[in-house]
Amino acid sequence: IGLYVFGSIDCEIWGFIGGAERSGKNLRDIQTKIENMSVKYIKLLFVGNISKDSHIDSIEIQSSIKYGNKIR
Repeated sequence: IGLYVFGSIDCEIWGFIGGAERSGKNLRDIQTKIENMSVKYIKLLFVGNISKDSHIDSIEIQSSIKYGNKIR
């Protein structure tokens, strides 16, 4: 199971911002060289091996505005 976050200024070119993967009880943060970038659009990508009977009940996202009305 994984969650990956991508960001874009123009919805045409997307850059990897960060993510996390879980294998059983182990949670691994995916940290690559993340450049300081400002984005206007965000895509969340959920991936995993699931059965045909699997479903998502809900997704909850929290954010806070800091540093000149920018979401951090």
